Parts: sequence; structure tokens; C-alpha cells
Amino acid sequence: MTRPASTRDRHWRGDLRQGDLLQAGLFLALAAMLALALTLGAGTRGRELTTLALQLMGLATLPVVLFRLSSRWKRLDPWPIALCALMLLVPLIQLIPLPADLWARLPGRALAVETLRVADVPLASHPLSLTPDATWAAFLWILPAASLFLAALCLNDRRYRDLLVVTIGLLVLGTILAAIQHTTSLRWPTHPFSNNDFPVGFFANKNHQAGALAVGLPLAAAIGLRWRSTSPRFRHLGAIAYIGLTLVLVGGIVVTRSRAGLIMGGLGVFAGGLIYWRGLYAAKLGPRSGWVLVLILVTIAAVFGVGGVATINRFSEASGEERRLDSWPTIFSAAKAAQPAGTGLGSFDPVYRSVELADTMSRQYVNEAHNEYLQLWLEAGIAFPILLALFAAWLATKVVRLVRGPPGRDRSYAWAALSGIVILMAHSFVDYPMRTQALICVFALFCAGLARREDGAGA
Repeated sequence: MTRPASTRDRHWRGDLRQGDLLQAGLFLALAAMLALALTLGAGTRGRELTTLALQLMGLATLPVVLFRLSSRWKRLDPWPIALCALMLLVPLIQLIPLPADLWARLPGRALAVETLRVADVPLASHPLSLTPDATWAAFLWILPAASLFLAALCLNDRRYRDLLVVTIGLLVLGTILAAIQHTTSLRWPTHPFSNNDFPVGFFANKNHQAGALAVGLPLAAAIGLRWRSTSPRFRHLGAIAYIGLTLVLVGGIVVTRSRAGLIMGGLGVFAGGLIYWRGLYAAKLGPRSGWVLVLILVTIAAVFGVGGVATINRFSEASGEERRLDSWPTIFSAAKAAQPAGTGLGSFDPVYRSVELADTMSRQYVNEAHNEYLQLWLEAGIAFPILLALFAAWLATKVVRLVRGPPGRDRSYAWAALSGIVILMAHSFVDYPMRTQALICVFALFCAGLARREDGAGA
């Protein structure tokens, strides 16, 4: 007796029968990129080989992606694609050589000019960036996320949803690794000496681990709703999946004892609950399925009751994280002095060393600003607030369209993508999640989810 083919098996065979090998190939390539980014690219330093592999994978897909997009240009939202192109242009513009006199007169160059004068080195043409090598490295760093964003636009809805399932699967795998680390001395080989006292999974930083799990909470709600709607005979399977994934992710956040993670996790729980309730309400199942949300709240309360006290107590403790925030006024002053040109992407470390105040020095090495907005304003100059304003305006238009869209259409994945973007942007106020390939690639995937066609047909 032969076993009936599952729906997913039929989908894969349907792809092959219809000759849609491109969809299957792009999905596998992007799934591999995400797996590499979330497992080996979850640190900010010493990941050169991983970054190189991601860059090569992104470049390998670009010709096919650009051809696919060019043939469907009128069916795409040009705004996010233009923003992606402008983001890539910023470091390239910063690498254009400038005449020596012009470069010397730029704000923020006085110390560099004085250093050259004391060393008796004549002024010569120089790129706008104070650290050209680091700026070129920053451009290459952005490439994988940009490639993933463009490639995800080419996926149909089903393949894009599958990619989100792969993402949350990798987050759960990282949580399982963190649970093992919680009871053993096992460390992930890519960063064996980072945050040894905390279960951080694939990440080198407890805050990044917690932030990554937080963006998985809205995804869990969207996946639960999807499974409920596609399996009417097993409609409770979606609720069980939502509850189980939420329990695992919230538990993973709590054991990191990350204060920022606790806040981001709260945002993720709220967004996930809202998405799930909205989906039930749209399906006219809200009153009969309220037990799901009640059970979610009870589960979260139990998890926080067991492990959240230690995290909450850390809010009253002084630590090196607060001392890092003491550097913000110095960074703000340096950024203000370097406007409008900025000092060049990747230049934060040497620039901060040159302006660091003695009373803010400590044994904690400040290699990043712990505030993406301050750091990018310093490095990119006025280009950063302009791009940020354009991106925020685009997000606002997507929110309006999601709210005003016709009823009856499932938009849970778009709401989950929007929630993930907001959580990562909020996290960026007190940390640097986008400095990891793992989270910048997830951010790019979410942006692609919002930039997709509204009729759901994909690119």
C-alpha cells in the first residue's frame, strides 16, 4: 500500500512539472545563505571566512536575480529597491578620491591633517573616508543582505513563507544549543570565549541571541495561523505550534538574562499575540479560540516566574553596559563635528579612540557605539538621517496599506515582517544587532516581505 503524497511533496513535484526550477533553486540558495548567516555569522568580529562565503553566494545569485527583476520591473515596488541601491552607493561615494585641499577642509579632518603635518607627510588626494580599507570592507559586508533582499523579491508567496519557516527553525535550533550551554560548558566553535557565563546559542553576544529570538515571536504567530488555515481537519495544530514556538523562544530569551532582550521579547510577545488575535478575528474564530491566547499568557507568566526574576533584578545592577552608554555624549560630539560628510563607514573604532575622554575609559573595550543610529550618523554623515527618513516613510506607507487593505486576505506574514523590523530597529538604540550577518540578513528578509506585491503573487 503506497503512502499518499503530502501537500508539500506535491508542491515540490508541481514546481518541477511546471519547469519552475528557478523558484526551487532560489529557495535553496537563500535557505543556505540564512543557515550560514544564522549559525556561523552570528558574531561581529573574526567572521571573515563566513562573510566571504556569504558574499560569494550573494554574488552568484545576483545575475539571475537582476534578470528576473528586470523582466518584472513594473510589478515591483521601486521605493525599497532604490533605498537598497542608495545604501550600497554610500560607501562607494566615500571611496572617491578628493583633492588634497578639499579633503583637508572637510569637517572632522583637523586631527588627521595635523598628524600628517607633524609627521612631515605632504597632503595628497584622499577619499572622503578616513579609513578607506574599512569602508570597502563595510560595502562588502552589506552585499550579502542586499543580495538576499533582492533574491527574496523573486520568490513566490509559498517559497517566501517556507524561507520564514527555515528562519524560525534555525532560531529554535539555536535555542536548543543555548539550553545545552545552560547546563554544560559547551561553546559554539566560532566564538568559544564570548559570553561564557550566558547561554547564547550560535551568537557571541547574549543581547543578540535574545534579540534574534524576539523577532521569531511574531513569526510564530504567523506560522501558527497559516497552519491552522491550511489544515482544517487539524485546526488545533496551528495553535499548538504557536504555543510551542512561543514557549521555546520566550524561554530562550529569559535564560540569556539580557535586559534589552527582555524588553524586545515583550515587544515580540505583544506583536505575536496581536497578529494571532487579528487572524482569528478575521476568520471569525476569535471568541471560540480565546483559550489559545489565555494559554499563551499563562505559559509566558510561568516561564518568567521561573527564570525572569534574575533578569529583572539586573535592571537595578550597575554593569559595564551602562558604562558603555557613557560614551554616547562623546560619540554625539564627534558625529556633530564631522557633519555633513561623516568619517566613513567602518571608521568608528579609530575615530572614537582619537576623541575618547579619560573619565569614560574602563576595562570594557568599546568597539561599537552600542547605538546604531549614533554610529551610522558619525560614519555616514548626513546621508544616514536622509536614508533613515526615507525608510521610515516607506514603512509608514506599508502600515497604512496593511491597515486599509481589503478584509479577508491573510496578511499575517506581512505583519510579522513589519514587527521584526520594528523590534530590530528598537534594539539598535541600545546595541548593534545589524553588525552581525545573522541579524542584518534576517532584517533584509523581513524588508523583502513588506516589499512584495500586494496581490500576493510574488515577483
